[in-house]
Amino acid sequence: MSHTLQPLPATGVKSGRLESVVKRMFPSVGLGKIGIGFLLVYGAMTIFYGRMVLSYANLLIFYDLRVFEAWHRVVFELFAWCTTLPLMWLYFAGGHALLRKSGPAQFRIIIGVAVLSGLLLMWMPPFDSTDLFAYINAGWLQAHCHLNPYVSIARDVPGWRTQPEFSDIYAGKPLVYGFVFAWMCKCICWLGHGSLPCTVLLFKAANLIANAGFDVMVANSNEADYANVRYFSAYWPLFEMGGVAISPSGQAALMIGLESENYAQGRSVVDNIHMMKEYRETADPAYPGMKAESYIDTFASIGVKNPKRIGLAGYLCTNMAMYEGLRECFPSAEIINADQIMTTLRSIKSPAEIACLREGLRIGELAVAAMLNAVKPGMTELELTGIAVATIYRNGGESEAHTVYSFGGSKTSNAISRGTHRRYEKGEMVQINVGGRVDGYSPSVGRPICLGKMNARQRKLVEFGREMHYKTYEWMQSGEIAGAVARKYEEFVKQAGMQQFYLYGPCHGLGMMEVEKPWLETCSEYRLQPSMTFQADTFFYDKDFGLRWENGLLVTPSGKAEMLNSGKYMDIIEIDC
Repeated sequence: MSHTLQPLPATGVKSGRLESVVKRMFPSVGLGKIGIGFLLVYGAMTIFYGRMVLSYANLLIFYDLRVFEAWHRVVFELFAWCTTLPLMWLYFAGGHALLRKSGPAQFRIIIGVAVLSGLLLMWMPPFDSTDLFAYINAGWLQAHCHLNPYVSIARDVPGWRTQPEFSDIYAGKPLVYGFVFAWMCKCICWLGHGSLPCTVLLFKAANLIANAGFDVMVANSNEADYANVRYFSAYWPLFEMGGVAISPSGQAALMIGLESENYAQGRSVVDNIHMMKEYRETADPAYPGMKAESYIDTFASIGVKNPKRIGLAGYLCTNMAMYEGLRECFPSAEIINADQIMTTLRSIKSPAEIACLREGLRIGELAVAAMLNAVKPGMTELELTGIAVATIYRNGGESEAHTVYSFGGSKTSNAISRGTHRRYEKGEMVQINVGGRVDGYSPSVGRPICLGKMNARQRKLVEFGREMHYKTYEWMQSGEIAGAVARKYEEFVKQAGMQQFYLYGPCHGLGMMEVEKPWLETCSEYRLQPSMTFQADTFFYDKDFGLRWENGLLVTPSGKAEMLNSGKYMDIIEIDC
């Protein structure tokens, strides 16, 4: 490429002057024009990231040596800008020179490399990275403590250990990234309102949205499947729908129906709340005299105007009113399914999320114990359901994790069913599945039981199901391809001659919903990673009965998966009646 470079016209940037300046700065280094161009691009990256020796030298001067600590703020700012402007000049001059002197092929290469580098360096999601907490430290210093993150550190703040937003990680180091990134950290931490989990989620969402190339993401939910909205805002829609709009910079807005303003203000950690007709209840009230906002108003509140690409998460929770509202406001925008962003965000659980799941399973096992103590022939399925629900609320659950499974006889061959006023009979199989919902997280415990002694056919299938349940934990190991585990499971069932009793398996995702992405199927291509959680859901059925063994599952860093609950009542359960 260097052989094709031609001198610039007199009206452009002087190539010789530019090369002369660089050579004076680095007299011992022989640089061709492309080498100079590379240096200029790297200097430009420094403006945003601060990732050069110069940035660390500045930190040494400004923080460790505190040379300019006593300077007046105006003088300090002038000095800082004077040290930054040359880098900006190098960036624009180098960019202008490269664009003017390159042919079409070279131009495409330059732009392609710049775009790829920018995406990789600028929007790489900080999963499994402690750096994220350094960003939150810097943002909280600005948003709450009103301090400069380049000259102040978390440990400078009196009582910093009492503020949960500060982390020990990098608490003794100032920010090493550029001023644009510092502003983003400040905005996201301000939106987090002092909630560390909420702030972490906003950082992750902003990175993923930007990486996907969306101008904005809308995540919709309803009362039954509340997960997306509650994940970001803690808001749980009631009667009406709910949505959260998030910009690539991490700014967020909560969208609700027209009846929920006070309720949302008391519950949501996102206080940028917009009442919209698209989120009204299905009774479809007209709301005469009430003012509703639009997607245009909501997006403007998070700095998004005239978006070209709108990511839509909660795709199956999005109704026609929402879709038509988006289309009316932004007729030229491309609306794209963004469920994969939410799957990425929610698949790997934090220690706090795992703690919620464990507590929900503990409550579920208490409910199982109460059901086993009470069940008997003549009792209705819903009567047993009531005992389970009472146990959940009495022991700290905010609700059932899902509709309680309490049904018997041939209904146990149903993978999905509900209890009714039907009465249990002696000798029949009973399927129970129950869990407590804790801060939105919804795990479940499932056991097959028999009212009396199992016959040989029932016992054989129940014992085989339990064997497959334990096999699931052996095979669910970090690094394994999910589809390979599912295929191994199916092959084992086939070799055992039990394929005619098989419907699905062996796992599905677990989190805010008892069944959520990612599914574990023979076509699944993702790798299992530590801190992913699943329900090990082992279901087999015959023509007149079925069974389900179910417990929470945690993928560990090495070795077989861990059962999230205690694993009580895993023996063959036959009720003496």
